[in-house]
Amino acid sequence: MGRLLRLNAGRLKETKSMTVLKGVVPVLLVLVFCVGNMATARADKVDELKQALKDDDVNGRIKAVVELAKIGDKRAVEALIAALNDQDWTVQGRAAVCLGKIGDKRAVEPLVRKLKDKSLKGVHGSVRWKATHALSEIGDKRAVGPLIDALKDEDLMVVNGAAGALGMIGDKRAVEPLIAVLENKSLVEVRFGVLLPLGMIGDKRAVEPLIIALKDKDKFVRFGATKALSMIGDKAAVEPLIDALKDKDRTVRFGATHALSFITDRIAVQPLIAALKEDNDKQVRSGAAHALGKIGDTKAVEPLVAALEDEDGHVRRGAASALGEIGDRSAVEALTAALKDENKHVRFAAANALDRIGVEGALESLVSEIKDTTGKTK
Repeated sequence: MGRLLRLNAGRLKETKSMTVLKGVVPVLLVLVFCVGNMATARADKVDELKQALKDDDVNGRIKAVVELAKIGDKRAVEALIAALNDQDWTVQGRAAVCLGKIGDKRAVEPLVRKLKDKSLKGVHGSVRWKATHALSEIGDKRAVGPLIDALKDEDLMVVNGAAGALGMIGDKRAVEPLIAVLENKSLVEVRFGVLLPLGMIGDKRAVEPLIIALKDKDKFVRFGATKALSMIGDKAAVEPLIDALKDKDRTVRFGATHALSFITDRIAVQPLIAALKEDNDKQVRSGAAHALGKIGDTKAVEPLVAALEDEDGHVRRGAASALGEIGDRSAVEALTAALKDENKHVRFAAANALDRIGVEGALESLVSEIKDTTGKTK
């Protein structure tokens, strides 16, 4: 009897499976049919657009390039690569941009050839710049050598594009060539353009040249050096960055506070406190507050509490946030008072700081207080 029940159960299970399978098979067939039709339609569309690339009207060819980029499959990429050789430079440039967005590595060598095409000059040279940008998006290391060569190009737009691409790709072979551009004082228009790429690559060989650049006569180079040093994060830059807190340019001083917020060395605490108290620029004071919060030294608590009375709301908000990061309970009274600040951003920063320190209900209480009669937050 038991054996009979087991046999019947097995047959029932098999019958159910067959029923399910019979339901699934038609669905699969429909899916296969639809996918096949879609592939055929896409192939037909590519053929149509390839024909459009032969149109006499430039705008028609540009439109075809854009539509091919939307498809983005193998045949579309091949058509876009062919469009790099269009007789019109605007079509070439659009094709380069689209190939970068697609990111297909088959485009690397054709884009490198376009980068090397020095017959493209003046406004036509933008095609070569767009080729550098496309190569940066694809990120293939085969482009590194040609991009390094392009750092010596006569077209400064191409040089800047090559520097940016080398930073995005991040290959350390580019470090020395980029440093060489930075140290060439005659290359006024492109020296700034190599700073962030050096920071993006993050190689320690760049630290000393970047420290030297903090004293450059060009304020944009000095500012760029602060950004690059913040990205590398080497402690050797701390004291030079502390010196930069006294730079005559406020943007450089702010850049120094930003860098010190990343490197977070305690020897920067007193100089940052001085900047918080004495700098006449609100952005620098706010940056100093932020850096002090990141470093987290309790010696900064009292100056940050005083900064809750700063005339600028950004500084007061920065001070409140920094006190929350440090987490010292001696700031609770001042932060509680800041919940009444006229600036809503300061109030929220103070409430968040109190919450981080462990004062319960501060954030909820603030939200409750600022609700209007309709129940919406002001």
